[in-house]
Amino acid sequence: MPRFAQGALAGMVFAALALGLVRAIRPPPSSGLNDAKFHRSATSRETDRSAKLDSTVHESVLQDSRRRIETKNDLARSVIRGEMTLSAAATQFDELNKPVLPHLRRIFPGVADEELHYRNVLLYVRGRLADVPESRSDVKCRLRAEFYANFPMSRLSCPLEDPAPSPPGRELRWLGLTPR
Repeated sequence: MPRFAQGALAGMVFAALALGLVRAIRPPPSSGLNDAKFHRSATSRETDRSAKLDSTVHESVLQDSRRRIETKNDLARSVIRGEMTLSAAATQFDELNKPVLPHLRRIFPGVADEELHYRNVLLYVRGRLADVPESRSDVKCRLRAEFYANFPMSRLSCPLEDPAPSPPGRELRWLGLTPR
C-alpha cells in the first residue's frame, strides 16, 4: 500500500474516532421538544403517577380504618346485648388495634396493653349506649363489674363512670383518665 494511502486511512480512522468521542461527550440533539419543557413534562407525569399511587394507598388505609371501626361498633353492640363478654371483645379488639396501638398508648399513658383494649371496648360501648336507653344502667353496672374484676388495681376510673365536670383544660376526663 502506498504511503499516501496509509496516511489517508490513518487520518480517516483518527477522524472517525474523534467524531465518536465528541458525540459521546456531547448530549444528543433535542428531540424537537425544548429540554426544559421535556423535563417539566416528565416531572409532571411522575408527580401525577405518584399522586395516583398515594391516592390509592390512602384510600386503602381509609377503607381499612372504616372496616375496623365498623367491626368495633358491631362488637360493642354484641357486648351491650350480652351476647359477648367484655373480655372476649377485648381479645378481638387486641387484633383490631394493632395499627393504632401507639395512638391508644398516648390516650392511656402508662396503661398495660390488655387494660388498654378493655378501655377501648368500653369507649365504643359508651358510644353505642344511646342505642339502648332503657337498659343503659344495667349494662353499665355489668361491664363496670367485669372491668374492675379484671383490673382491681387500675389507677384510672372505668370509662363507663359518669365523669365529674371537667375543670378548664381537662376536657379528656370523659376518656376515664381521672384518678379513682
